[in-house]
Amino acid sequence: MIDVVFVLEGTYPYVSGGVSSWVQALITGMPELTFGIVYLSESYKENRPLKYEIPDNVVCLLEVSVFDLVSLPPDEGADRLESWRAFSSLAGGLERGELDDFEDLFLHLGFGGKRGATVAELGTSRASWTVLTEIYKEQANETSFVDFFWTWRGALASFLQLMLVKPIPARCYHAVSTGWAGLVATNLRRIHGRPMLLTEHGIYTNERKIEILKAEWLSTMNARLSLRQELGFLRKFWINLFLALGKLAYQHADRIFSLYEGNKALQAEYGADPATIEIIPNGVRIQHLEGERTSLAQREFPRVGFVGRVVPIKDVKTLILAFKTVSASISDACLDILGPTEEDEEYFEECRALVGLLGLGDKVVFHGRVDVVEWFKKVDIQVLTSISEGQPLVILEGFCSGLPCVASDVGSCRELLEGRTDEDRALGQAGLVTGIGNPEDTAQAIITILKDPELHHSMSVAAKARVRAYYDHDEMVQTYRSIYQAAMESEGVWQA
Repeated sequence: MIDVVFVLEGTYPYVSGGVSSWVQALITGMPELTFGIVYLSESYKENRPLKYEIPDNVVCLLEVSVFDLVSLPPDEGADRLESWRAFSSLAGGLERGELDDFEDLFLHLGFGGKRGATVAELGTSRASWTVLTEIYKEQANETSFVDFFWTWRGALASFLQLMLVKPIPARCYHAVSTGWAGLVATNLRRIHGRPMLLTEHGIYTNERKIEILKAEWLSTMNARLSLRQELGFLRKFWINLFLALGKLAYQHADRIFSLYEGNKALQAEYGADPATIEIIPNGVRIQHLEGERTSLAQREFPRVGFVGRVVPIKDVKTLILAFKTVSASISDACLDILGPTEEDEEYFEECRALVGLLGLGDKVVFHGRVDVVEWFKKVDIQVLTSISEGQPLVILEGFCSGLPCVASDVGSCRELLEGRTDEDRALGQAGLVTGIGNPEDTAQAIITILKDPELHHSMSVAAKARVRAYYDHDEMVQTYRSIYQAAMESEGVWQA
């Protein structure tokens, strides 16, 4: 039996980033344990290229598509009417943002032994049409029915097929988000009667809510709505879907972990019991990342660095807009964008177009994947303009070489730059915090640090001191080792 099975959506081992690096660190840090990976993707793809070398102690890697339909026959002798009743309950619960009776859903729609209909039947039959048209008449009759139907059908089909993910026996399950990953982990917990752990770096429900509220395609779909519907049914539906999935994971996780106090408060707001939430900060391998850097005053020209994926949630466009102002104030400054660009190629092209539009083509360079250890020594300041973060490893990694940071006020960025406790704050500021989506605020913070070598030096000293005092990788791994050991030695939870 596998010791620990991670359930991951859109991250390790096929997408690089902070969460993926954290997973790799835990797996490689515990060679005595065996690990499995359930990777949730939008659509199954053969020979998907790996972004990480899979360690020898990973003994199972299963890719599951959220949107590609599966086909499994009904359970022999199961009551079709009970499955339809459960389907109707599921549809109503998702519309309200609640999934109160997962046990019933598991029995009649999952591996509970009483599934009386296939996913195709539940998603495409006349009976499902009746269920959805009733919801439409009651809740969404001012929305385009075509938009409504395909939205509902896609969401329900995804939920139903993720209830049928291949059972993988393990001594414990570890979801690294709520959402679809939380659903799969909850289901595996129910099938095998083993503990489920939940760690959130960013708060999944909150991140999806932000994306939905900003989504232009939903604005187009809702353009025909009455003005009295402030949010629009389709936006409400997607928000409620992820609220429901979040509550489901929170209610069934045996232990919940957060990276900092602000995240803990959000988890409680979205349905987690505060008494079950524990805080475990990220840690970095300091000795692998530390190094001497040339002082700002001795640099030939100042370099601003962004390290991360070029994707909307990182809000790289705000950084580019900010750098236009920086460039006007510090004419020889340059911006190095360091990280993968292939995850959202459309957004990457929009960023490149913005660089050209602003006349920054000779000052802004997209380098793609690089050796970040070397680049942390080359750049003079790191900038993070994300609209959502947990506890970004990239800030801590930069701290190891004394790299000051400008970061938007999301996640634990303020704690990292200014300190969490009185003792921590006494070390000094390691950077400046700015408003979310605020190019001018970001630009002024960058200019302030780059034009003051003494301030830059003091922030560099504080950065090194803080990461050494509070964010050591080995301590984090040992904490999770103890957690896994306790979960693996437990007598179990539900029995299917």
